[in-house]
Amino acid sequence: MAVKKRSVADLKTTILDSAQTSHFEVEIVPTSGTGSVREWIRSMSRDFSMGNARIAETDYFDNQLKLSCHQTALPGASFATHELNNKMHNLTSKVAYRKTYDQSASFSFYVDKNYDLIHFFENWMSFVMGENQQANSDYTRRSYRAAYPETYISSITITKFERDYAGRAIVYDFLDAYPASINSMDINYQGSQILSCTVSFNYTLYKTRTLLL
Repeated sequence: MAVKKRSVADLKTTILDSAQTSHFEVEIVPTSGTGSVREWIRSMSRDFSMGNARIAETDYFDNQLKLSCHQTALPGASFATHELNNKMHNLTSKVAYRKTYDQSASFSFYVDKNYDLIHFFENWMSFVMGENQQANSDYTRRSYRAAYPETYISSITITKFERDYAGRAIVYDFLDAYPASINSMDINYQGSQILSCTVSFNYTLYKTRTLLL
């Protein structure tokens, strides 16, 4: 096969017009209503000073939480396969029988000076396990009763766009997501840096869609 000649215009519309990694937005909004995550966060903020009550409000999710996420990863998927031996002489092949998804996704956030972001995720995880916050002073009296998944799962959205905010964006919707772990955060005296908190979420699956900007 002969090598096809390429023009500079071809390069500009392909290689030089590639998507960049640094333009994205993450939306995380926990469930609301009676007996929900957000109602729990309000009560913890009000009664036990576990952060500011505003972290349960829509304005917090639309602004500070969105803008503070500085690193994540677009999810992946794969096929679970069966192995067929000797379908043809001395040959082995694999056939797909189910689509599988990554089981978790990590999001890194810049922590604000009031530590509201840490309180937000700590309270969410406390709600999942129904921690008895009134027994905080005596851990031997602490009780746990896990909540029903329907009360603490949420949807997470990653919108990947380009710096000109034009054309099309790709949107990843994570379904049945909830925070599974909060990574440890190193602090030290050697050269101050912005404190970052990484939270790992479990989810069931994700879907993609196109968004016209």
